[in-house]
Amino acid sequence: MPLRHVELLQANPAPPDLSDDIERLRGALAAQGIRVVSTEGDGLIALPGAVEGLGAVLARLEDNDTPCGLLDTSGYYSKLFRDASDSEMDRLVRERQRGRVVVDRDPAALVRSLAEYQPPETRRQSGASA
Repeated sequence: MPLRHVELLQANPAPPDLSDDIERLRGALAAQGIRVVSTEGDGLIALPGAVEGLGAVLARLEDNDTPCGLLDTSGYYSKLFRDASDSEMDRLVRERQRGRVVVDRDPAALVRSLAEYQPPETRRQSGASA
């Protein structure tokens, strides 16, 4: 299913140092024909500083198969994941969910990855017979 609508999670008001990235992200979404919606899009993008951002992403991973993007401005999410232990990450994000999280520093690359998203195969799916 092509990505048509994306929910954008950001701090309100957005930090001034993110304004260029937000504009680039919105431009990249528009170029792909993807609209920003307030709730329940075909995908989700969390910006650094969104208080509920990571929690909302994790909750969305539990609820459905939509792709979730993290705009990694200034290495915000990379540092968060790097500082977490493997056991903490295993508790937060299950194996079947990991392929649905896209992290990129470049807004246009993040949007392209989400637009081209294909749900990952899990071990359970790949071993299933018809």
